[in-house]
Amino acid sequence: MGAAQASMAAGRQGRFWDYHDTLFSNQKSLDDANLTQFAQELGLDMAQFEKDRKDKDIQARIDADQSSAVQLGASGTPAFFVNGIHVKGAKPFPEFKKIIDAELVKVNGKISGGVAEDNAVYAVFQENNKEAFDLLVRLLPVRKPPPPPAEVWKVSLRGNEAAKGGSADAPVTIVEWSDFECPFCSKVGPTIQQVLDEYKGDVRFIFKHNPLSFHKKALLAAEASIEAQVQGKFWEYHDKLFENQKALERENLDAYAEELGLDMEKFKAALDGGTHTERALAEQGDAGEVKASGTPAFFVNGRKLKGNSFDDFKGLIDIELKEAKKLVAAGTAPKDVYGKRIATGKIHKVLDSKVNAFTTAGSPVIGKTPAKITITEFSEFQ
Repeated sequence: MGAAQASMAAGRQGRFWDYHDTLFSNQKSLDDANLTQFAQELGLDMAQFEKDRKDKDIQARIDADQSSAVQLGASGTPAFFVNGIHVKGAKPFPEFKKIIDAELVKVNGKISGGVAEDNAVYAVFQENNKEAFDLLVRLLPVRKPPPPPAEVWKVSLRGNEAAKGGSADAPVTIVEWSDFECPFCSKVGPTIQQVLDEYKGDVRFIFKHNPLSFHKKALLAAEASIEAQVQGKFWEYHDKLFENQKALERENLDAYAEELGLDMEKFKAALDGGTHTERALAEQGDAGEVKASGTPAFFVNGRKLKGNSFDDFKGLIDIELKEAKKLVAAGTAPKDVYGKRIATGKIHKVLDSKVNAFTTAGSPVIGKTPAKITITEFSEFQ
């Protein structure tokens, strides 16, 4: 207990982990005199350290931690909870890695569905172990919803994207990157329609393609929808694909086109010849420039939406409507509002996929040489 109190006191001076490591390096020397000596060696303010060791708030926190452990059945040490999953004892790295990798898949899945990263982590934590989640919420400060993002991304338009809702004069433009095989993308459709109904004429909605690599049918489905757009039936085809996400084989794509009365000779020729592959991949590349790595990803006048509920949309739309009115009042033509909003927006430089070659002759090396994989690090000691 004395060591725990001392470690928390060191933490108040920003040295918890240094003190933590010192304690574990000296486990057979944890009497009061040693605890004081360790603090002196770290250069702590000793008057403050001695005062904090006896602080009732520190003791209360340690008591709360112990109580949490008892409630969660963590009767021995070490005990770990990985996103709420109880890992008993000092397990080897591979066992942790297996759990962590599985958790990353869950969290990334929610982020791909439009859930903000911190909310995604909390959601997975709660699903894994509600009791651990509830205890964590009681121990941590109350979380407030994140404020709308201040930064604007340069979400450029190519001019040939599918659009609906308001015209180019609309004060607010929402751009979505989507994937026809993504279940989260299909679920957000009603919310998008609610937005268009609520802000009739004030919101223009733009659809961009981002067929994710692990969705093997998504690219051809995107190409099929582009051909449907060329023939004037994009949104009808779009709806067909989302209504039938488990049936996106080539024969299904042809069948949907036929149901909608498309010119089948042109449709099949476009898919057979890869007529629209370049465009689909180009729009996917556009997503990389604004760090829209998952689907669906929404940008409201260049501001990335966190979450995809109607209230999430409404919060940003209302802000952007005010900004648009200011621009128009200052002399900007309505059709130029979107361009003005994104003109100075951020762009994420996407590294090209070529292999970068450079010499490592004379460089320090650690590990097996030669090896199947070489990692080169460029570093700086400060």
